[in-house]
Amino acid sequence: MTSIGLENELKVLINAETYKKLLLSAHPLKKKIQENYYFDTEDYKLSREKKTLRIRNEKNHYILCLKIGWKKDALIHTSQEIEVELTESDVNRIFENPPIVTDFLPLEIFQNERPVLLGKIKNERTVIEIFNGILAEIDKTHFPNGISYEMEVENISESQGMEILKHMELKGYPYIFNKKSKYQRFVEGIKESP
Repeated sequence: MTSIGLENELKVLINAETYKKLLLSAHPLKKKIQENYYFDTEDYKLSREKKTLRIRNEKNHYILCLKIGWKKDALIHTSQEIEVELTESDVNRIFENPPIVTDFLPLEIFQNERPVLLGKIKNERTVIEIFNGILAEIDKTHFPNGISYEMEVENISESQGMEILKHMELKGYPYIFNKKSKYQRFVEGIKESP
């Protein structure tokens, strides 16, 4: 099954202390472990174009996702997402022969370039209620060059985003605006790693 849609997100980086405080301040509604396997050309064509091509594994449920950076307002980042459900057999075939990953997409993203599997990250995601019934995803992500903490809130308006940030400031939770996707930070990590 293939789905195409827009994703609107508030994304902020937080520190380890804020991560722990957020987890303690709210009852976790859902916890999951995600593995993201990233594909691109050897010269990072997609990264330069603000696109991400990944396979996400959550408990052996596989989704191929192409994210296309769309626009970034003051707080909210909007991207187009094309998602395709994969079987374990599909994933094994792709891992054995990475260029076929594009055969599963409904559009062409590479002309003469051949995608490669660059590597993976592990993400520990916890869903909590952050403020006034709004759910937030609190992430602890293991990159090649270290651990990063992030909060993502999907499908909210600019004014809701401002309310959430004001709430965090009142609680004394420091944050910085996240200007890079997990994939862009992954690429930085593999370039920094020996």
